[in-house]
Amino acid sequence: MEGQYELKNDILIVAYYMEKDGWNGVSKTNFQRVLYFAAVLSPTFLKDYEWTYGFYNTMFGPINKDLTTELEELFAKGLLSLVDRKITSKRVEEKYVISLQGEKIVENHIMKLNYETSKILWLETIVKVLTIYEDNFLSKLIKEDPNVSFMNSGNQKTKIPTNDTEENLSNELVKYLEENGREKLKLEGKADEEYLLLFFDLLYRKYKGGR
Repeated sequence: MEGQYELKNDILIVAYYMEKDGWNGVSKTNFQRVLYFAAVLSPTFLKDYEWTYGFYNTMFGPINKDLTTELEELFAKGLLSLVDRKITSKRVEEKYVISLQGEKIVENHIMKLNYETSKILWLETIVKVLTIYEDNFLSKLIKEDPNVSFMNSGNQKTKIPTNDTEENLSNELVKYLEENGREKLKLEGKADEEYLLLFFDLLYRKYKGGR
């Protein structure tokens, strides 16, 4: 239950900062992708924070099985608004934005939780960095993510490691960039964007074939 409560809050926080950064609606799939990157890279950028929900590797990328249900509940409660719906022969794609009521919940309640301050800063940072890439390009970044790429090569459709172990290849790459990069940066100074940019730039260049 704790994980579901945190997942609801995280969806709202991500939607809040996406609206601030100019996203014109976010699909369920892109909520999955943003929160996956936040979780899998958290051991480096959000030290000593235990992420309470996880993701499984699927043919559609990293998926948290509860996210769709929690997102639809937030919509039913009026905290998210539906701004676009496309129906094709294969699926229904919906895009959401945070509502005015949702913004009030984030600003007046979630942001007042002192124990979540660092996590909120982290989610703000990762949304800001991913805003650089086009909405539909997140699917390309996901495919080149070290964890996803490795698991897909062995056709592994299992839980993706998000803790601080060598099995979390995505986090290991960021740690390598830190160890061989510049002076250690602090999240409170909002300068971890630099390492995130390096990480996503590597994925971008890998997708483009510019290794």
